[in-house]
Amino acid sequence: MVIVWNRSKPYFRMKVLGRDVSGFGETGAYFTVDGIFLQVLSVEATAFLPAGAKADAAAILTAHRDWDFKNMQRALGEKSVLTSYAGKLADGTPFLYWQVVPEKKLAPGSPSTYLMVTRFHAGGVIGATSVEQEGIPLDRAKALVFDAISHIQFSETMMNMHQIQKELAAVPR
Repeated sequence: MVIVWNRSKPYFRMKVLGRDVSGFGETGAYFTVDGIFLQVLSVEATAFLPAGAKADAAAILTAHRDWDFKNMQRALGEKSVLTSYAGKLADGTPFLYWQVVPEKKLAPGSPSTYLMVTRFHAGGVIGATSVEQEGIPLDRAKALVFDAISHIQFSETMMNMHQIQKELAAVPR
């Protein structure tokens, strides 16, 4: 499946590999990929950095993680443990992987671990989020978000959906 992000800059398309991919929800970019939850997000750095702040990609990704973690803790209503590490994708793009584990189980069937991989491009943080939950091992969710964040093509302008459909129709199956 190809996810096209034309909501806000940076504009991009993300290839998601899976046999059974479907979207759900009316307000967000939520998907299931072979039974695994996937959320795609894009946040302008101005949402979490002080006005006029100048920072490199690594500092911006860290600031986003800290901002989002604070919001997650408020939403979860529980103290949580945050772990993260930085690295580079195969093309040399810096990324930040992080995961959040609530100290207490929230409810039966709720995720035990929340995870995200983010990268920075043209003033925005692009992220792929998933969860570890019953029947979905952390390694499968982790592979999904890394694969999704690694298969992004950026565009300076909104993408032409008709053109993308023509391109995809021409791809041999």
